[in-house]
Amino acid sequence: AAMRPEVYLDCIVTHFPEGSRFVTTYFRQRFEVADPSVYQALRLRLLRDDGAVVHLNATELLRSNMPAAVPIDSSTLAAAGVSGADESTFYSTDLPATALVAGTNVLAVEIHQSAPTSSDISLDLELLGLTDLPSPTPTRTPFPTPPSGVMRFAIVGDGEERARLEARA
Repeated sequence: AAMRPEVYLDCIVTHFPEGSRFVTTYFRQRFEVADPSVYQALRLRLLRDDGAVVHLNATELLRSNMPAAVPIDSSTLAAAGVSGADESTFYSTDLPATALVAGTNVLAVEIHQSAPTSSDISLDLELLGLTDLPSPTPTRTPFPTPPSGVMRFAIVGDGEERARLEARA
């Protein structure tokens, strides 16, 4: 059995005039898991600009380029700005599968700017359920190169089905 997301969601992120942009943008995706006990671990691949906090079923799984020892809220800035090659770098982390539940799961991601005047955000995320460890890195059919201002977010189960969130700035 594999995670089989069935929900597709499109979202538009709009930036406001200079000086009144949001520091944090939130993304949420529901997906179904029949039997979470078949997963020994989860593999999370994340591309973010600037920082991200990832939650699964209200449990924080990961902070990436975010302050480590402080509570995070909508005004918290990313630890550093992201530019150049770092804007297209994927960070891969294996996590325990214990946050999965049978039935509906909710993956939530917060993208945080490094400054209120930052001009862009990006998010591309892949969550894989791993059943046989150790395992080779799962293969992924990449999205086509997105046009400028488009962020893509995907949850991939067994490499065949995916839930996708696409946001246009």
